[in-house]
Amino acid sequence: MADPKREPEFDAGHVPMTEELDDAKHNLPPMLPLAIAMVIVAVVVLGAALLLKQPPAASGSIDEVTAVEVPQQNSVLCSIQITVFNHTRKPLVIRSIYATLHSNEQADMNDTAAASGDFPRYLAAFPELKMHTIEPLRPETKIPVGGSASGSVIVAFPVTKEKFDVRKGITATVELYDYTDLKLQK
Repeated sequence: MADPKREPEFDAGHVPMTEELDDAKHNLPPMLPLAIAMVIVAVVVLGAALLLKQPPAASGSIDEVTAVEVPQQNSVLCSIQITVFNHTRKPLVIRSIYATLHSNEQADMNDTAAASGDFPRYLAAFPELKMHTIEPLRPETKIPVGGSASGSVIVAFPVTKEKFDVRKGITATVELYDYTDLKLQK
């Protein structure tokens, strides 16, 4: 005779649905080792990001900003003198240069630097601009290791001279090959 207190033998074909092993308790690894592993991975990733962070390739300054009004056009030509210093272990090469005018009344305005071949024409037409302009800072200029490059760029903005003079600021962006852009503000 069967003993009523005795449990029946396990029969795999007749496991009730409430006891199947498809819940989180039976399918996921234990939480403590998983949390420890996640913390270790986070520390390694953060450490690698800090160690591999690239130092700034260059620094620089805007040395002088001068603008002259273009007659009957409600715009100004602006000469910006820029100096760029190389902090890398290889020569830097300038890809392009553009300027952004931060106006009090209008949205920011951008303009790409004029080609160095246009400088003689602009400087002949605007002698006041010539007094504040040095040699052009050209795209493809190579800056030697530990060296610097200085030059002027000429840009135009569709504002009057009065509005230009009360600007919030001006930013010159020097785009470099293989490195992040250098943003100079004045």
